[in-house]
Amino acid sequence: MHLFRSRVLAIVTVIALGWGVASQADAQLYGHWPLNDGDGDLAVNLVEGSDPGFIFDWDDPNSLGGTPDEPTVWVNDPDRGTVLGLNGQTQWVEAGFVPVMTLENDFTWAFWGRLPPGQASPNNDIVLGNRWGESGSDTSPREFIKFTPNRFEYHMNGGFGDDLAYADSNLPLDQWVHNSVVKDGAELRYYRNGELRNSTEISGGQGSDEPLTLGFGGDVGSSGGEAWRGFLSDVQLY
Repeated sequence: MHLFRSRVLAIVTVIALGWGVASQADAQLYGHWPLNDGDGDLAVNLVEGSDPGFIFDWDDPNSLGGTPDEPTVWVNDPDRGTVLGLNGQTQWVEAGFVPVMTLENDFTWAFWGRLPPGQASPNNDIVLGNRWGESGSDTSPREFIKFTPNRFEYHMNGGFGDDLAYADSNLPLDQWVHNSVVKDGAELRYYRNGELRNSTEISGGQGSDEPLTLGFGGDVGSSGGEAWRGFLSDVQLY
């Protein structure tokens, strides 16, 4: 279920419904989940040969979409049409793996997200990324990368890493924003709606032997502990 291809040395331009983010990063699209399927427990991946995402508890009674009689993770949004709405409890998408992060490899994560009105204060819930290894427990050494409502977390070699804050504000409530995190060598950059908001340099690479799991709204082994409540659309990974 690995979603990775070989590293591409090129300039990538990420275009997402009118927002453009140009950067030095991998140009090869290795995962694209529109998240507009509208039914069922699979999120289609448009990259040929790659696996779809599996949606846990897509019809949970506490779903953000559907009706009380027919709840669903699929939500009809007035701005973006059909999107994925995760309830922050047991719903999340298992979408394969991301590689161990070195100082040399590059990537771009890009997606649309919206927090519900009245959402609790931002925390470290997993919007996109991982926290545990494939077995559901910590990797050895403990390492993970994840996009949360208040920062992009990069942890390495069993300790805290070089997290990237979102500058002057966390993710806003009740509005769609386009988010991009770009890794270009040792540099991490965060863009919101096409505007550079912050950047940082990571000080070291990760050393885990196993690839890191990739989830939307949660991660294997989370048991709801870091499950995220909100809406996602058009996730693209380069």
